[in-house]
Amino acid sequence: MSGMNIPHTAGGWRFTRHAREQIAARGFDLGDVLAACNQPEQRYTSYNFGPNRWVCQLGRVAVVVDPTSRAVITVLLRETEVWDDEDARRANGHPA
Repeated sequence: MSGMNIPHTAGGWRFTRHAREQIAARGFDLGDVLAACNQPEQRYTSYNFGPNRWVCQLGRVAVVVDPTSRAVITVLLRETEVWDDEDARRANGHPA
């Protein structure tokens, strides 16, 4: 699924191509993604995603960001069990 409907920038954040594709493929609402970036319930480092990477979590959304460059790297379902894009779409209220 293409991330063409997801803007390159929003709310002071720049979305990588990968992030835009994952938001679209997984059915995340852009407002929920931005809320997780700006007002996370939980935030922690995650250098396995690259240097200066943080995971910001809010509700069912986990967003990997580089806070220095204000880049959104990817968007994940905040779930400890194994999941796939269809599970994420269902969790976000979209048909799988």
